[in-house]
Amino acid sequence: MYKAELIRNQGPWEDIDAVEVATAEWVHWFNTTRPHSAIGMRTPAEHEAAWAPDTHHDHHR
Repeated sequence: MYKAELIRNQGPWEDIDAVEVATAEWVHWFNTTRPHSAIGMRTPAEHEAAWAPDTHHDHHR
């Protein structure tokens, strides 16, 4: 998906730095904006936020 959506569609690239910046932006979009069918049409960030309170218990009590 990454290659099809970003690398092939938006190239040619000026240099590796341009690819790195575009990759960081794509990963941010993928995790915070794009809904995923495998997790109920939520973003990974939403899924993690819903899951995190149940997985970070204080086990030292």
